[in-house]
Amino acid sequence: MIEKKCSECGKSFQVDNSKRNWQSICLCSQICCKARAARKKRKKYVRQEWPQVFVCEWCGKDFFVNNAGEKSQRKYCSRECYKARKRKIANLEAEKQREKKICLSCGAAFLATKYNSRQKYCSKVCFRRSMWQKHGLPRRTNNDFARIRGHVLKDFKGICQLCGSKDCPQVHHYDNDHKNNLYDNLTVFCRTCHNAVHKITLIKINDEWKVSGSIFNVVGLHGEISISP
Repeated sequence: MIEKKCSECGKSFQVDNSKRNWQSICLCSQICCKARAARKKRKKYVRQEWPQVFVCEWCGKDFFVNNAGEKSQRKYCSRECYKARKRKIANLEAEKQREKKICLSCGAAFLATKYNSRQKYCSKVCFRRSMWQKHGLPRRTNNDFARIRGHVLKDFKGICQLCGSKDCPQVHHYDNDHKNNLYDNLTVFCRTCHNAVHKITLIKINDEWKVSGSIFNVVGLHGEISISP
């Protein structure tokens, strides 16, 4: 056995020197023979050095190909890139099949999820608002308010609607009626803004009634606002 180097892929291979034409053997496999014959047929035969560098069609990274047979099969650098490309194509096809609908609560246009074709609301916020307006709520109890409070904090993501802080979020009633737990009557304030809202005072300066409170500084107004008769 004699070791030779393939003239196509550059790999070393062994040749049986007992054969008659062992000196003319210069290719290691049938794949290299087909690759060279195809380039000769196109009259563009150029001897290539292997391994070669190619670019992945998904992530754009460079990867090495060791021979001509592997080049025709490899388009991605790894199995993960191949699966990611396949998932993206499947998601795009599912996205095209989603139905366009109008929310029954806010009237906004939305795309129904691929898992629920009978969806009527664009979000959980609109669904809860519609259900609470339609069926109402029972008498206020600690358990009812705790359940509603959790939904409101989750929908507003615990962000204060005045200053944007996430410190100590609290649920505030717009009309200051703690028995009215409708969804539209609730919002989220931080502890500082919530205390400032409930500490608005009425004062009299130079025979003129004025409303004073630190909350006016938070919303960008003056510290005192006059009340016109």
